[in-house]
Amino acid sequence: MSDNATITETLLEGILNGDEATNIEPATRKEMLLAGILRGDTECNIEPATREEALLKAILLKGSGGESKLPAVIDGSVTAITAEDLGAITTLRVYALSDCTALESLEIPEGVTLIPNYFASRCSSLTSVLIPEGVTQINASSFTECGLEELVLPSTVRQINTKAFFGCTDLASITVLATTPPTLGNVNAFGSLSENLKIYVPSESVATYKAADKWSTYADIIEAIPEEE
Repeated sequence: MSDNATITETLLEGILNGDEATNIEPATRKEMLLAGILRGDTECNIEPATREEALLKAILLKGSGGESKLPAVIDGSVTAITAEDLGAITTLRVYALSDCTALESLEIPEGVTLIPNYFASRCSSLTSVLIPEGVTQINASSFTECGLEELVLPSTVRQINTKAFFGCTDLASITVLATTPPTLGNVNAFGSLSENLKIYVPSESVATYKAADKWSTYADIIEAIPEEE
């Protein structure tokens, strides 16, 4: 950590590294919320005044086992969350956005490497999610029973765990950019999906995917990524 790091940067680094940074005294509302996320302070009594603060408090409460859900925090009006909304956050918490039924689109910020269990599960209106390069692991039930229509998984993904996209019945296509098949925690990582689903992979890897452990279950619907016209 740099000697010139701001309090916000120090808190974000603490969240990333699991360092409680107990000697940091937050001064602003944002810093207090970040400190709450870092320390698991479920008694945080700050009332959000901005969209960013509302998102931070939602992540705090859900990640700490609280009962609040994102729509309740911001009057149920949020339909889109961008990477800019989430700022420099690189560590996502379990259940952070689960059951946000108004949410339609979501962008995961760059710098995130792991999408945790149940992160955005049962977001029935969520039709679009942007998962950036750098994400290496998608944990169990992270997007189960969402309304996703198309999905692109970056080339950096190495592991997709049980029921990560289970029950996303509107999914028409999954494009996996990794040339080496990611490890699937279970064959139901993509279970209970549309009968018309196609899984697109790099052309040089089609045979590898079709023969890979657990991917072979989907051999009949694995095809090469279509060439751009």
